[in-house]
Amino acid sequence: MVSRKRQEIPTWFTPERGFVSTAYQAENLGIDSAILSMIGSMYEFMVGCPEFGHRRKAPEVNGSVEGRIGRRAAVYHTSVGAPAAAMLMETLIASGVDKFVMFGYAGSVSKECRIGDILIPGWGIREEGTSYHYLPGSTTVRASDDLVERLCESLSRGSCHRGGIWTTDAPYRETRGRILRYAKKGIQAVDMESTALMAVAMRRRVKFASLIVISDELFGDKWVPDFDGPKVRRASKVACKAALRALGCR
Repeated sequence: MVSRKRQEIPTWFTPERGFVSTAYQAENLGIDSAILSMIGSMYEFMVGCPEFGHRRKAPEVNGSVEGRIGRRAAVYHTSVGAPAAAMLMETLIASGVDKFVMFGYAGSVSKECRIGDILIPGWGIREEGTSYHYLPGSTTVRASDDLVERLCESLSRGSCHRGGIWTTDAPYRETRGRILRYAKKGIQAVDMESTALMAVAMRRRVKFASLIVISDELFGDKWVPDFDGPKVRRASKVACKAALRALGCR
């Protein structure tokens, strides 16, 4: 009889090489770093920075909305969700990129993280499907330690949170039981991409870290959203500047 625990962990991983080439849309971009933004307003802010202003458009590839090539890095507005973000990341890796910072919003499951705070997760709980095609279900996915440290230094250590992130494919199925259970395990927030991209980076041996702005709170008696609030907007600009510093673009 198969145990319940084993049934809950997908077993899709295989060490075999993928049949479809990751180089299908790849081309030489002339840079080795990329910023992936799930949020349109954060992308627009980045495009307005000197690094990307008046620079050439990035090639359109699967998983992206649009992008720009700067002097030292590319920035892409990425479609929401793990599969799209992973497809974009795969193409950029095939194009020579080996350092990635992902921007995104996330809902806090811990009283330690409040709306407008910034989280840099070091590891995650996988409740999306993409990562299980890259790593076995028993593997704990992690961000790249040195890139996490650089982001923290760029923000100054007192202005960001560290901990875990829970990634899900089903944001409307974030139940009270899961929120409480994962908070006790050290999870700070929930998003839709981070653990998948951690897995891609680990499999492809590139560097990756998420830079998360807390946009809503799930730890109280009711859901508290504030996606367009002033605290979130301010934190987003701070996070963008920190990523540019961490990647050597400022």
